[in-house]
Amino acid sequence: MEIRQVLISGSTKLTRFIFFLTFPSISFAEPTGIIFMEGEKPSRIVYTAQFLNTYEHSTSISAFMNSNTNEEFEKLRNEQRQVEMRVVATYENKTAPESIDMTLLFQCHNKMYRIYSAHAMFRDGSDKQTKQDWKPYDSANSAFPIVASKIACDNEQVLNAAKEVAASENGQNFSAFDKLGIIYIGDLDRFQAVDMVWKTVLADGIRPAYNAKTLTAQELKEWNAKLDKQLAEAKQQIAGNKALASAALNDIHEDQAFKKEISANAKKHTDMFGRESKQFKQLKWILGKTENEIVRKSGAPSNATEVGDARFLTYYNEYFIPGVGYSHIDNNGYAVYGGTSVTCELTLELRKGGSQSDFRVVDYHADTSNGGCRDLSWFNRD
Repeated sequence: MEIRQVLISGSTKLTRFIFFLTFPSISFAEPTGIIFMEGEKPSRIVYTAQFLNTYEHSTSISAFMNSNTNEEFEKLRNEQRQVEMRVVATYENKTAPESIDMTLLFQCHNKMYRIYSAHAMFRDGSDKQTKQDWKPYDSANSAFPIVASKIACDNEQVLNAAKEVAASENGQNFSAFDKLGIIYIGDLDRFQAVDMVWKTVLADGIRPAYNAKTLTAQELKEWNAKLDKQLAEAKQQIAGNKALASAALNDIHEDQAFKKEISANAKKHTDMFGRESKQFKQLKWILGKTENEIVRKSGAPSNATEVGDARFLTYYNEYFIPGVGYSHIDNNGYAVYGGTSVTCELTLELRKGGSQSDFRVVDYHADTSNGGCRDLSWFNRD
């Protein structure tokens, strides 16, 4: 038998409890802990949570594709991060539900939370399901969302605490959890957690009886099975989201590598001092563009060929400047002024790379006569 003395912070005061717990070494299946208590006797509310079984998922995996660097990816991931945690609230007041089993979602970056699903068990044996839309942590009438979000969003420190507990003698030193405000009460289901709350922190109160019905062991088993099924379905959905997120991350890294390769080609079009020519500045926009984007902006090419894994688009422009250049005297003695032919031929090299299936421009080459590529307004039509 071990005596543990812990502090649980309430909304109006700190209450010290001394109670007796006898547990085996910590289990990592569904470890449950008391994380918060509020209210005055006989209307106290105690919250227990599966504090190690939290799940992360994103609201917009496609937004990850917009990041070009690991730093941008981490920023987007933090801004869109949502964490799920299962919490059971046990009520002392006889007019309140006996308990409510909640699945909470936290938007860690925005400090918002919502009740994704909640199953209220009443003392007449009935139950009710409900939800709640997103709300700021500080808009609640309780400090509970702030406390719960600390555990869910900063779960790395909870995992580190679990490692300390597991490494302690016989896995029985729970002080690492106590420092985080978590009282480990065992690997428990919903009803076992409620019973443990009444045996410990609410032991000095009077547990209200069911008004008209006592649940049998079979009814408790069926109720538990229903909740476990819903939780398993939620876990399966989250696992699918994680797989999608992993695939999206791989796509991001592939795109980043391809963009670096394209950027390296840009150096070919600067002088030895790294300065950009006027010509390159006019063509800079094409690097990384798809063939469709080029055609929409510059029209159809005069020629298109494929060589190996590359595709080449050719754009050609020619015009004549009269009155400039060679002149001669005709047979009648009149001066005949000539002109100058100006040409510009652009060859764009496109290849597939990164996560996209389209060809994208990786480089270009310009062949010109008489400065014909100095003005590219005919190609860049904006």
